[in-house]
Amino acid sequence: MSMGRRYGMTGQMTVAASKTRAMLVGNTTIRPRTYMLMLAAINATPNDYVNEYTFKRGTSIASNVNTTVTPQALDSADPASSVTVTSTAATGINSTTEPATYTANSELLMFSHNMHAVFAWYAPDGGEIAQPASATGFMGLFFVGGTTAYSDDLTWHFSE
Repeated sequence: MSMGRRYGMTGQMTVAASKTRAMLVGNTTIRPRTYMLMLAAINATPNDYVNEYTFKRGTSIASNVNTTVTPQALDSADPASSVTVTSTAATGINSTTEPATYTANSELLMFSHNMHAVFAWYAPDGGEIAQPASATGFMGLFFVGGTTAYSDDLTWHFSE
């Protein structure tokens, strides 16, 4: 099955309880499809700490402020991602204000990540998580909390 053009974005997520740590904002013509998420702890001293995350859909980016991340083509022959946004309501990491609206009961993945392990989720063929074609629709990786919060490196792959 062809996935179309494939892109990845990476970044260091700092922890902040009940905050969106990463988000991917679509546009009116493209339905991004997430097929891989990976997290790895970046703290120097590992312990048995756990961070809990949910991956969910949102419908309004409102005044979200975060660190903009520019997705990179996984195939060097592909053009720049069409979901790249360069405003404060952007695809990015480490939100300091929250998106206005997460869709109610839209948790699509819920997981805990132990500091000793790399967390990786891969969609089965045809099981990618699709976003609506919307300029304000997004997928958010939301930090719920943890035993002792620590920072994670994020790798997020999607197709369009």
